[in-house]
Amino acid sequence: MSIKTDCDGNQYVDIDLTTEIQAKFVTADTINERRWIAFRYTMDNLRGKYPMGDGRVVSVTRKSADELTHDAHDDRIRVIPELANIIKIGKHPEIKDATHKLFIKFAYYDVTLKIGDDYYTAKINIGIKEDGESVLYQINQFKEKATPSDIGRVRSPAPVGGVAIPTIYEERQPR
Repeated sequence: MSIKTDCDGNQYVDIDLTTEIQAKFVTADTINERRWIAFRYTMDNLRGKYPMGDGRVVSVTRKSADELTHDAHDDRIRVIPELANIIKIGKHPEIKDATHKLFIKFAYYDVTLKIGDDYYTAKINIGIKEDGESVLYQINQFKEKATPSDIGRVRSPAPVGGVAIPTIYEERQPR
């Protein structure tokens, strides 16, 4: 299963980069070809309804496929095959009113993803229609983060008689 738990008990989705669909992404010649492959994969394999941890049921629709793949960068494309698990682990929703032609509100959920050896935080945006239906709209705000085992580790050893320069990860940690 691609849902895993870190040493602090937080869930994340470990993106399996060895699958057939991931191989198709790698062999595609252009970003537009990767976007088309991701769109077709979403339409053919992922449309449906998926439960979230807080009880919300989220639909993945053609609109979802359009929004997820339009101007998608490689990280977003690589996580698309794991949409069901990404939706499942979303947490800490922030719900805001929207002035959108399809949605009256948006719910923004935090997720953590592992792509290869790198960990990211991201937001999944869920559009909420007037009738209450929830639709996956976007995955964005990808930010690389330190892994739990990296926190506090000195990456640049101190020169003899000098002081080590902290990495960006260490500078972000509370002291």
